[in-house]
Amino acid sequence: EKVKSDMLAVANSSQSEQLEQLAASHKEEMARVHSEMEASTSQAIAQNTEQLSASHAAELANLTTELQSSSSEEIKRIQAAAEEQRLAEIERVTNELNKTYEEKVTSVKASW
Repeated sequence: EKVKSDMLAVANSSQSEQLEQLAASHKEEMARVHSEMEASTSQAIAQNTEQLSASHAAELANLTTELQSSSSEEIKRIQAAAEEQRLAEIERVTNELNKTYEEKVTSVKASW
């Protein structure tokens, strides 16, 4: 009975040691996998951030170009409208001056 008890104690001790080794091995493996996942995740985040930054920079450049083009067209339209207005005002003043001149010439002729 003593031998059987001693053998069970040795077997239990051996199993306990094996379980402790297995647990330590699993803990090391989990730490390694966790570390690899962190590194992989950090790299993926860095790549995504880089891609998004490049994409946003390109989109911003496109919007800037569109805005410059649009504002350039708006400036041209405003300049053309201002030129039309200037020419119309010149024509109005010229007509007014011609009318006044004709009235004065007519008035001078009538007084002769």
